[in-house]
Amino acid sequence: MGTDVAWTPPPPPVGFTPPSPIEGVSWDLYCTIEKAIIDSGGYGRRTAALIESHGVSQKSYTNASRAFGKLLTRDVALQAAFAAAMQ
Repeated sequence: MGTDVAWTPPPPPVGFTPPSPIEGVSWDLYCTIEKAIIDSGGYGRRTAALIESHGVSQKSYTNASRAFGKLLTRDVALQAAFAAAMQ
């Protein structure tokens, strides 16, 4: 029998400074929600409920996700931290 354990992102690489929160969504929360979405099989009909279960509105999360995505395209260290968090 297993127990549900909350997933938390791994520690960032040494010297990594996460971006500031966007729309009230911190980098750690963004990674946590993205990991939950991936683990649930990807974006689908239950995604809004999953996002909201983390205390964030779908609209705020969508805006934050879009902004974090733009940051990811420009920052190799951020890309590495995101890839490590999705493992």
